[in-house]
Amino acid sequence: MSEMEISRGLAERSLREHMGNVVEALNALTN
Repeated sequence: MSEMEISRGLAERSLREHMGNVVEALNALTN
């Protein structure tokens, strides 16, 4: 798995939108 480059702000916003569900947040960011 290659290292993903996601801005901190985008990642934090996605986590909030997914209520801390890291798997769902990453899935949304990478799809």
